[in-house]
Amino acid sequence: MKQKVSSLLAQASYPLSPDLQQAYKDLDTLRCKITTEAERKCRKLWMGQVAFSPGLQEVNRCILAYTLLKNDV
Repeated sequence: MKQKVSSLLAQASYPLSPDLQQAYKDLDTLRCKITTEAERKCRKLWMGQVAFSPGLQEVNRCILAYTLLKNDV
């Protein structure tokens, strides 16, 4: 893939010829397929989905109390 990109860049000129446009589209399609396949195989991480944590709740209440006291004065 890297060699194909390097070859395409070496041949590039403005405006792109129809052959080079098709080669670019083919490389882009290949890149999209590779990316999609990699994403499909990767494990999904679901972070921040904790419904309740006693320690976190206590810290949140302290922060809220200090915020309310600061805004009240």
